[in-house]
Amino acid sequence: MLAVGLAACDDEPRPATPRLWTLFDVQELYAGAAPPEAIATDAGLPGGIKLSTMIDSGGTLFEHPTLTEGYESLYMTTEVWTHFDEIWVQPLYIPVVGWQTGNRTPVMGGSWIFSVGQDSLFYSPFWQVIYVNVPDDTTRETLRSVRDVLDSGYSLHPGPGRTVSLVPAVNAPRGTLPVKGEGWLDGQRQAFLDFGGATIEWDADGVIKETPIYVPVYRTASGELKRLGITTIAASGPQHSNVFSPPFVENQPRYAAYWRVFLVVIPPPKASLPATAPNVTVFAPPGGTGLYEQLMADGFPVVDYAEPIKEAVAADPGVYATYEGRVSLKPWGPNARPECFDDPTLYPADPNKAGCGWLGSQNDIELYFDASQIIRTDVTVTCPVVNSRMEDLIPVGLK
Repeated sequence: MLAVGLAACDDEPRPATPRLWTLFDVQELYAGAAPPEAIATDAGLPGGIKLSTMIDSGGTLFEHPTLTEGYESLYMTTEVWTHFDEIWVQPLYIPVVGWQTGNRTPVMGGSWIFSVGQDSLFYSPFWQVIYVNVPDDTTRETLRSVRDVLDSGYSLHPGPGRTVSLVPAVNAPRGTLPVKGEGWLDGQRQAFLDFGGATIEWDADGVIKETPIYVPVYRTASGELKRLGITTIAASGPQHSNVFSPPFVENQPRYAAYWRVFLVVIPPPKASLPATAPNVTVFAPPGGTGLYEQLMADGFPVVDYAEPIKEAVAADPGVYATYEGRVSLKPWGPNARPECFDDPTLYPADPNKAGCGWLGSQNDIELYFDASQIIRTDVTVTCPVVNSRMEDLIPVGLK
């Protein structure tokens, strides 16, 4: 009877185990004998998150393409959570001199003190700055841990939020963004990437507020969901908030850094639609990255392409790699496809032309797709936007 009872228990679904991956974990996976291609594969996101879309095996960060209100943008992924209902803000102590006079300056040399390390499930890269009012002769060696701060008796002053990821040795893909630094964690030196302020909000319980990021997918003939290309669509605000653009701080758009991944299920193309509905057509020319062939094998209908598009792909299979899998909302022309699918000069998008009307905003998704086509996953991510509207976003400084 005991054996039967245990067997019955084994048949019951077990609760999912919360899991956090940082760049430390990804580098450790790369160093293994047989590193997996992806992480977070059990939480509703088809294919999970590929290691190479965080960093490559040499430690270089990946700039991931996304669309924000239709604009081309780029973000970096530094942390991934699965099956976490909540992520909390944590205190980051920054010693400053000149508090009384208003000339508040952080102690030089890398004096930031982090309260939680990456080995803890309570870790997050989302911090509330706590300014520590220290004497003018303070050095970076004076305070090296949270215990040092609390024992010092120096006055503490709550400040704004900030996204700062603790990291191993990593390389920026280009330029100097994000800002690299080094501070203290439990008395030891710790490297970090600073993505700046105006990137997070939290509630009265310290829970970080989520913003949706959408991954376009399609349904195969057998009912399986698969991803369409690499480009995602990042929202400007919470679901159904009707926020059409992010806030501008220091003259640049400031997007959230903490996202909940949602799927948006793209239907097969239809030649005849109501006047109020857009044509939804996946861009996947034959001979490119393989998406066309994958869609055909999966029984997902595709449209034909004009010879100039086919010739461009034949000359360079990766010529449209960034655009494959994007979804056009343009009406079909006389050739039973969006007219922009006939003009290779529109890729990359020419700002002087109408473009291809890509599905590229949260408002498009909520307007044209019903609730059954928008699926919440159990994956959340740190993805600070580092470039938008063809301009690098300079991290908001300390206030």
